Amino acid sequence: MRKDKKPAARSKMQAIVGYIGALALTVVFALYLSGRTGWFFFTAMVILPVISVLAAAVMKKHITVSAEISDDLLYKDSSTTLKITVKNSGYIPSPPLDILFSDSSALPCGISENKYTVSVMPRSEYTAEIPYTAKIWCCAKAGPKQLILSDYTGIFSFKMKNELSDCCFDVKIIPDIAEVSAAADMVKSVCDASSQNDDSEETKDTHALGFTGTAGFEHREYVPGDPIKRINWKLSGKRDKLMVRLDDQIVSSRHRIILDSRNSSGSAEYGKICGENMLGMLRTLIRSGFSADVWFYANGGWKFEEIENEDDVEQLRLSLAGYSFSENAPRIPSAEDTAQSGKNASAVIMYTPRFDRELAALVNIGKADSKTETAVTAAAASIEDGMQLSGIWLLAADGSAECIL
Repeated sequence: MRKDKKPAARSKMQAIVGYIGALALTVVFALYLSGRTGWFFFTAMVILPVISVLAAAVMKKHITVSAEISDDLLYKDSSTTLKITVKNSGYIPSPPLDILFSDSSALPCGISENKYTVSVMPRSEYTAEIPYTAKIWCCAKAGPKQLILSDYTGIFSFKMKNELSDCCFDVKIIPDIAEVSAAADMVKSVCDASSQNDDSEETKDTHALGFTGTAGFEHREYVPGDPIKRINWKLSGKRDKLMVRLDDQIVSSRHRIILDSRNSSGSAEYGKICGENMLGMLRTLIRSGFSADVWFYANGGWKFEEIENEDDVEQLRLSLAGYSFSENAPRIPSAEDTAQSGKNASAVIMYTPRFDRELAALVNIGKADSKTETAVTAAAASIEDGMQLSGIWLLAADGSAECIL
């Protein structure tokens, strides 16, 4: 807003200086060339601002503004065009109208100073195209936020009280999917947590039926491309090489992923990093043979999405378009909420843009119940001293993660 005021003040000062200069010229004309004509022009110039303000006040009633947008669902770095139309139903040209547009780091306005000035001829309309480009995953505003009408001299101006709600649009920005490598330490940690919580990993490696009559599992050495969830970590530790199971029965191989809806001092960047890294982790888990349940809080309740394949990841990505973080949203779903899914989870991962003591206490409770293995934060500065936790990862925008606690 500050950058809008300086040009407006400079323009008004130029108008005042120009008006005073015109008055001075009429005085010089009256004194040295023609008194009668000069003083006539001087008198006309003195009353001109009054006439100008009255004419602008009348024309104000004849000016209407409407708008439409080409697309309100955008991928990052894609653009949309806002078409804004100013109509003059009066019989004289309209005075200059300054249209100030909404602008944010997530959806910056593509015109200088976020302002467009227009004057419309009688009984006609004028349409301007205003570009917007998506930069950060969120729901952002596009459209005029204020109309300022000047009088014809440019000395006086006043805000128009036109209803602009129909001219402003919510633009939903689709999150990117971060590139999360299957060889990343965080992915290995999550898969290891899954195997440790999976009782079926404690199996025999001799043949398909154990001596006790209980089903056992055949194994072979790991080769690149094998699903990570088939690695028998305990047997691999004993043999000092990765061993994979050849059975089709894998119990409790689902992950529960929770997106914390609390923001961090309103920072859209932290939320963006969390959401895009979460989608990247989901895609990597799916490609490694795992499935997952994703929980996020929206529209006053917890939403639940089952992720079984990459198409589900893309659908979740679209579902999260325009997602907004909140100061008052609950941090994690209750046991009653998760029970509705009818699915157990071998490991729980939380993505949060705001890691504080409240969330730390909830994570510790989850760890005590062997439910939560890893919590993730994008805001290292928000981790307070004295938190006794483990498995806290610091995310980067490029999809990498560093274990910091």
